Amino acid sequence: MDGVLYFADDDNSYDIRLFEQIRTTKKASVFPVGMILKLGVSSPIVRNSKVVAFHDSFQAGRKFAVDMAGFAVNLRVIHANPNATIPLRLSYLEDGFLRQLRLELDDLEPLASGCTQVLVWHTKTQKASSPNMKHVTHTDFDTNLVELYHNLLR
Repeated sequence: MDGVLYFADDDNSYDIRLFEQIRTTKKASVFPVGMILKLGVSSPIVRNSKVVAFHDSFQAGRKFAVDMAGFAVNLRVIHANPNATIPLRLSYLEDGFLRQLRLELDDLEPLASGCTQVLVWHTKTQKASSPNMKHVTHTDFDTNLVELYHNLLR
């Protein structure tokens, strides 16, 4: 079964490169989403080409603190987990779905140049905070976040 599931939404804006890149998803791919409240961006934290955590203003114990627009899943993974659903728990939809697909951080494929570029933005009429380097802690200086914020702020 070939194909990739991606939850596109009418209140987001997309760079065509996103769709070109998610085609290569083997299990699950992840990437930053811009114009997210508080931090101005939600992103996987990538160290040595591997996803190690998430940079998101709402962590709350989520294993996958990712926005719905920030991941894609290969249909083989969906097919292998036919009972996976999106739970009806606000703010835990993404985390619950990815957990039900039995994914681990090691399964995640960072796209968008190692998660240093934003290729999808929330463009609803709500005011989002501007990205600010103060949101990058010293423990993340050896990750993608430094280059991601640099790209957002130029």
